[in-house]
Amino acid sequence: MKRPLVGVAIAFCAGIALGEWTGVSWMARWLVFMTAWGLAAALARHRLGDVATYAAGLTGGLLAHGLANRHPQPHHLLRLIGDRAQNVTARAMITQEPVRTFWRRPRGEVEREFFFARVEAVDRGEGWERAAGDVVVWLDQPPRDDQLRYGDRIEFDALLRRPMPPTNPGVFDYRLHLERHGLFHEARIHDAADVRLLGHEGGRVMEWGMWLQRRFLESAGRGLERALAGDEPVMVGLLRAMLVGFRPGLTNELAEPFMRTGTLHVFAVSGLHVAVIAGILVGVLRFLRVPRRATALVALPLLLLYTIATGAPASAVRSFLMASVVILGWSLLRPTDLLNSIAAAAIAVLVWRPMQLFDAGFQLSFMVVICLALFVPGPGFLMRILYR
Repeated sequence: MKRPLVGVAIAFCAGIALGEWTGVSWMARWLVFMTAWGLAAALARHRLGDVATYAAGLTGGLLAHGLANRHPQPHHLLRLIGDRAQNVTARAMITQEPVRTFWRRPRGEVEREFFFARVEAVDRGEGWERAAGDVVVWLDQPPRDDQLRYGDRIEFDALLRRPMPPTNPGVFDYRLHLERHGLFHEARIHDAADVRLLGHEGGRVMEWGMWLQRRFLESAGRGLERALAGDEPVMVGLLRAMLVGFRPGLTNELAEPFMRTGTLHVFAVSGLHVAVIAGILVGVLRFLRVPRRATALVALPLLLLYTIATGAPASAVRSFLMASVVILGWSLLRPTDLLNSIAAAAIAVLVWRPMQLFDAGFQLSFMVVICLALFVPGPGFLMRILYR
């Protein structure tokens, strides 16, 4: 097969979609998966081997969907809390750098903060009990001085509940959107006094990424005070959004024109940002006569660090994986086909998070790149640098 991974990726996507629309138990999915892969191995040299391989990809997608939506722990929040809203005290670790936003209300702007947290234990009034599950945390009146950060272990009093389903058919289903990202509950905290900091346990790589993000944000406004006078906060917010996708710094007046013209996506870290950074890294290293494999060994960790520094949104992770596949194929002196590389990146993303298939960002980003590969002459900016 000239492009073997393209068919496997399509079959894998079909398996995930099939898992969403059918109610097959995860044990049955395991059985079908093992059978399909056994047949694929037995028929590897037979003319039916391709069909068996695609069938194995289909069952792999079906199994991945089942594992992503399986919550067997008796202490999972879906079992402990269910659909009934409860006031609880919870202990959790922050898994995403908190983002501060401003909401317009009749009495004026209200400052809020939101982040993701992994719950470890809850107290429902009868003592502490073990718990598991990720939640979206909304914090009203966030602290001014003690900024919460990724990796902080906190204890908080909150109303824990399932997100509200849509009131009208056909509108955006926020609840389903969160569920597809493994988030089944949200916690509402009314005051920063209800949050107690217990400690810090951030991973080393993520710590470096968050430190680098803070350095980016601090450097964005350096030297602009005198040059821009009163417009400095606006331009600093614009630079922060364009460099690392940090949108809270955007004022309503600045963001509104971009929303009206449909160009707000320029502030989302996506393939363009990652391709430019990758192109600069590879271009500079090749200019310095660094060998291909050494170039990949240097460029990929730096590219990963930049991806983490942006907060590792799904769009940036997808772009990093796609760039990594292309750079690795080039460094190993392997014949590289862009469509095959896109398929490999899609499989990697969906193995990591199968429910990304239903995310509009995933669909748009891959479809755009596929269209560029099929209809635009030349393999693009990064590919031209690699094959110079």
